[in-house]
Amino acid sequence: QDDAASAADCTVMCGVFGKVPKKDGVSGRDRKWPSDIGTITAATASISFASDNATEGDKFDLTDYLGTTKTYICGPDGASNGDLDSDGNVIWRVTGDHVDAASALRNAIIGTNGHNGTIGVVHSGGTGNLTLTQQGGGVEGNTSIGGGPVTNCTIPTAFTGGAEAASVFGDPTDMW
Repeated sequence: QDDAASAADCTVMCGVFGKVPKKDGVSGRDRKWPSDIGTITAATASISFASDNATEGDKFDLTDYLGTTKTYICGPDGASNGDLDSDGNVIWRVTGDHVDAASALRNAIIGTNGHNGTIGVVHSGGTGNLTLTQQGGGVEGNTSIGGGPVTNCTIPTAFTGGAEAASVFGDPTDMW
């Protein structure tokens, strides 16, 4: 358009048939048309508390599919579950038995100071078992779990099983 007052002005819609070209900071599925993306399987991990609670000060790290790492620390009875300690670690409270420990850890992970929705957690009622599921990504969710060990608790070294079925196009620039 040359100016807004001209009766001859018109808008022309332009587009490009193809995919988004390579660009710094954009990778993987972000460069594909939604219809090109194969079925995504989320990565999971299982944490299991034995017959007792963890020990105050025990800690481990979780990384979500976006690359955000949080350290979870077993805090004292007086601490508030899900708060941050002076080092920025997310606290889960030491109270009760293994069932209480699992419940407190679940709440810390899904809380606002924790992973706040990027990692889902299911607590099997009446047990010390937690199933963690990355809420996005496929292979990006196969992240490591560090730190530890945590007393009376089995924690894997990584999330596993994250996958993406074959996409329609293997190279995001193949249509250009």
